[in-house]
Amino acid sequence: MKLLYSLPVATYVGVVAAEISRRGILADGAQFASSTFDYIVIGGGTAGLTLAARLSENPTTTVGVIEAGEYLPDDPVLNTPASALTIAGNPTYDWMFQSVPQVYANNQPINLPRGKVLGGSSAINAMIFNRGSKAEYDAWAKLGNPGWDWNGLLPNMKAAERFTGVDPFRVNYTNADPDDIFPSQGKNGVIAADYNNWYPDLVLPVQKSMSKLGVPVNFDPDSGNAVGLYNTATSINRTTGRRSYSASTYYAYNAQRPNFVVLTGAQATKINFKDTAGSNKPSSI
Repeated sequence: MKLLYSLPVATYVGVVAAEISRRGILADGAQFASSTFDYIVIGGGTAGLTLAARLSENPTTTVGVIEAGEYLPDDPVLNTPASALTIAGNPTYDWMFQSVPQVYANNQPINLPRGKVLGGSSAINAMIFNRGSKAEYDAWAKLGNPGWDWNGLLPNMKAAERFTGVDPFRVNYTNADPDDIFPSQGKNGVIAADYNNWYPDLVLPVQKSMSKLGVPVNFDPDSGNAVGLYNTATSINRTTGRRSYSASTYYAYNAQRPNFVVLTGAQATKINFKDTAGSNKPSSI
């Protein structure tokens, strides 16, 4: 067994429902504990579910996921974009982490929202769908992480994305084809990304003011140059009007796989190791 963990936490007991989107959710923690998996992913969050889904693409590989939160596919608070800013600070969805008191913030602790739900923080964030600059990722590689530079990561970023629209400001200002997404954006992934179809009247005056200050408009911030004023996409499925996140995509789209099992409402507290041929290897949780 190989242990992979994206968060130091994990899982509970969900009710097996008839819907395909819940098919891999276990109702019995003992059943999960008595099973043998090739991989166990601790934490069914943004990265955890993505990793588990990719590993389970091999039908001969069994993957178990342990998640401390619950699977809430029909929760209106999580699904409704307008509710996004009400989620942080709600213990139903948030771990309620805080920093130590900050000396330069009048000794106040800072709230650190982290998702305690299947889907992790992708279930509770503000759905702002953007990237850092090329220089930032290249710096990761220079620290001794080959392949973690911009050119190494961009194909993987694009593989996750399904852009379904073009920035309307780009269309208006450059006469771009409304169906012509940039090469830096993906269109065959599972996470839906698109732009709003309504903007407040304040947007254009702000843009003009920034232009007078020498801040350029950037129509392609996903290209590795995130400098300037730009309109960010959001991870919202425009067909359903719902948040697009790891539980509603990487898990729900693959829940029918018999080799992809998720235990929710249970927390991993210890990893057991076994001495095998003089080498300690993880054997159970």
